[in-house]
Amino acid sequence: MPAEVLSTYVALLRGINVGGNNLISMAALEDCFRALGHQDVSSYINTGNVIFRAGADPHHTQELGASIEEALADRFPERIRTLVRDLDAMRALVEDIDSIWPDSTQDKRNVIFLAPEIDDEHVLDGLQPKPEIEEVRYLPGALLWSARKEYLTRSQMLKLSRLPIYQGMTVRSPGTTRHLYELMLLAETAGAGGEGG
Repeated sequence: MPAEVLSTYVALLRGINVGGNNLISMAALEDCFRALGHQDVSSYINTGNVIFRAGADPHHTQELGASIEEALADRFPERIRTLVRDLDAMRALVEDIDSIWPDSTQDKRNVIFLAPEIDDEHVLDGLQPKPEIEEVRYLPGALLWSARKEYLTRSQMLKLSRLPIYQGMTVRSPGTTRHLYELMLLAETAGAGGEGG
């Protein structure tokens, strides 16, 4: 029987190890992923980024996220929203980030990953950014938000946490997003080498 074809994914967990709340060790988190049968599991920084390999299916990410959330709920006291992206989605996102934000800047920039139920350009309708100080762009699976640091306290995006849709979002910096993609590439290359052996 041929070995299962695996793809590389990243799980983005929402709201763990932030401000001393919902504290979870990365070792315990990785163990949970391994218990689900996922392979080549690793984590990056303690805010809940897990790279892993699982069955290849382009429509698999939403189901993966739900199964991971259920497994985490069995182990940890608080419900942890989990968004999963495959390598192709992360590649497209990073290419867009590099195109839209090609230069370094003093602006505050965030990549806001979107849960499936709010992953639509209409998510912008209720945000009302102030065009003179900030910009928000929708991309499939994410919002790219930038604001001038000197006006950050006036930004509408600081009010984002008050909106109901915030529960379906998790935020990463552009640098973290790029690094996660690089780690996924490494995992994919190492995994492909193992599968070919």
